[in-house]
Amino acid sequence: MAMRRATVDLPAAVEALGESADPRSFSIFIRGLNSPNVLVVMTAALGLARLHDDRAVPAIIAASERLPGEEGKLVAKALLYFATPAAQRAAEKLVADPARIKRWRADVDRLGWKGAMRDRGY
Repeated sequence: MAMRRATVDLPAAVEALGESADPRSFSIFIRGLNSPNVLVVMTAALGLARLHDDRAVPAIIAASERLPGEEGKLVAKALLYFATPAAQRAAEKLVADPARIKRWRADVDRLGWKGAMRDRGY
């Protein structure tokens, strides 16, 4: 039961909130970035990206830096959905894989940030 809650129920609830794109959820997503559950952190980062509120960029950067390896890179992907130079530079630094960044940016260019967010291919 605990495993299901950690891997399915909690992230699904955060994702559903993100799908609503309700700006009132901003503070909930910010708190989600500090969750010990990495799936919640990733989902909260994408929820913030969906809100497209540039105030979230520093918090997403901090969450990405705190997580190890691939987990941090997947959180950093949310930064690509922001147009600010700071978000783009941080994504490049944190992902540290030019081919992956190029592929993700091509998706954003081709589909727009909203369309690219629907394609959750990591």
